[in-house]
Amino acid sequence: MVKVANMVTMTAAKVVKAANMVTMTAAKVVKAANMVTMTAAKVVKAANMVTMTAAKVVKAANMVTMTAAKVVKAANMGHHDGGEGGEGGEHGHHDGGEGGEGGEGGADPYAVFSYLNASAGGEGGEGGEGGEGGEGGEGGEAGHAIDVTNPGVYATNLAMMKGHLTVARELYEEGEQTAAQPHFGHPIHEIYEPMEPAFEARGVDDVEPALEALIAETREGGEWGSHTGAYEAAFDAIDGALQTVDADLLGDVRFQSRVQLALLRQAMAEYDEAIGEDGKFVNVLEYQDSFGFVQTAKELLEQHADLYDDETRETLLDAYDQTLTAWPSAVAPETPVMTPGELSASLFKLEATLGEY
Repeated sequence: MVKVANMVTMTAAKVVKAANMVTMTAAKVVKAANMVTMTAAKVVKAANMVTMTAAKVVKAANMVTMTAAKVVKAANMGHHDGGEGGEGGEHGHHDGGEGGEGGEGGADPYAVFSYLNASAGGEGGEGGEGGEGGEGGEGGEAGHAIDVTNPGVYATNLAMMKGHLTVARELYEEGEQTAAQPHFGHPIHEIYEPMEPAFEARGVDDVEPALEALIAETREGGEWGSHTGAYEAAFDAIDGALQTVDADLLGDVRFQSRVQLALLRQAMAEYDEAIGEDGKFVNVLEYQDSFGFVQTAKELLEQHADLYDDETRETLLDAYDQTLTAWPSAVAPETPVMTPGELSASLFKLEATLGEY
């Protein structure tokens, strides 16, 4: 019996020992579970930190984009010398107000024609004050003047008229007749008044009636084909006004290159105005104006292709095609294809090449 009792005692001790081992194992399991929980918490914390970091990166990227747009805006204002006025835009965004176009906040795309100013010993507007070019025109509600005695300023404003009409036609053909109407009116409402002294001095009297006739016709609606006659008559009148510029200048590669430059710089100012700091469109009219100006600049290159050597001409045409991807059509997309900074970078090749003349 004693032997049996001892065996029972030993067995009970083993059971207790086994129970203790189970308890220790359970404690280790709990400890391991706690470690897993702590590790999971650390993973969650790390994931949150990554998310926060990613958000900071996105915020930083947005700030860089906004800063780039501001730099472009400042550069445009700076390298135009703040000169003589220019395109005013329909809401007076630019110094030109309702008359004459000249970039945002006094920026002057016409600075590229300073070599033609009378004070610089240039053409002096082909007659200077009181001469063939007239005395200049008032450029907008703030009274800023554009020097329409300067043949480069005169030719560029005629080209801007074409740019407005070009985008108006495209909108109309795309079924956006209401959106097209302001652009049919822009040559009269934004450009004609400051140009009037030059028109009078040069004996040009058919531009205004041709533009007014086009506005009246397109307001009636209908198929675009019924308005092509009035549209072509307006272009013919503008081309006729351009022919009053000295023929030597019209055939000069430097002059033609600088008209393109002025158009491109004005387009950049318009595009910058079209997009807000949040990267969204705030003024589609400016988007459309800029589209018309770049198209017109390219058309000028094509019209005067023989002034450029083959390599330069192809370089410019390729650069124009690349830049024009910013405008998939005259109708603004839901979001801009390019930021102002990206458009400025795209324009660099054009400006650098044209600026060599």
